[in-house]
Amino acid sequence: MARSIGMNGMPWYSCTLLVTYIYMFFSICVLFYRPDFINLTVVTAALFMLYNPDRIKKWTFRMLVLGIFMTIIYDLVFFFFMDYSVADTGDGGLEKSVKSFSRMMSIISFFFRVSYFKFEFEDHCGACLLERLDRLHDHQAAER
Repeated sequence: MARSIGMNGMPWYSCTLLVTYIYMFFSICVLFYRPDFINLTVVTAALFMLYNPDRIKKWTFRMLVLGIFMTIIYDLVFFFFMDYSVADTGDGGLEKSVKSFSRMMSIISFFFRVSYFKFEFEDHCGACLLERLDRLHDHQAAER
């Protein structure tokens, strides 16, 4: 795909960093409606791994994938018990737009996370992805 638009290779490190920041944005938007600090913990761990590839091991990457899987299960439970009623009289209806925005972001975040998890999990060897990220990070550091 990268060659079709004239690039020599795919900038995996930059793409993974961008996707992680998008995941963080969705996670923050979800916090308007429900306490969901599991996603923020996973995002923080992912950012730590991306900025410090020399400090992580294979098992820490596997724990990150497990954390993403746990957030997907957590969201499925949330969607199962979520109240979809139109009449929101608990707060007088004043925060209905904020709650509906956050609910919509929960749904978008869920599908985004499923695709993110699929990307991480289907990479046949998680260590291969880490090695690519490490090489790209070292290459970018050497260019500076």
